[in-house]
Amino acid sequence: MIPRRIIDQAAKVSFSGDFIVFELYRKFIKRKRSLRINSIIIKPGKKIERNIERNYEHIYYVVEGVGKVECPELGKTMLLEPLLLMYIPVALKHTITNTGTTNLHIIDLILVG
Repeated sequence: MIPRRIIDQAAKVSFSGDFIVFELYRKFIKRKRSLRINSIIIKPGKKIERNIERNYEHIYYVVEGVGKVECPELGKTMLLEPLLLMYIPVALKHTITNTGTTNLHIIDLILVG
């Protein structure tokens, strides 16, 4: 599948050039379950807010750049650095912020259903 540029429906901020999302892969597993793999690039000093997603689990893999993930419901802030894996459970609102001077590149594995 050729990567295609999409607007991330889960993002609170509309596509404004602060971030780019490429869908790399989509596979339906069984019944209503599916796996999606997206590539997210966030520009320096910008952020992407993820609202509560009832059926979405995220696994983030940081390819390059540094940043942070804030989870207001848990009262936690976790730092992102290259080669880090982070699991975000179902229905957890979170914000990803690029705190570095270069683009923050993340591979987002999304389990739906």
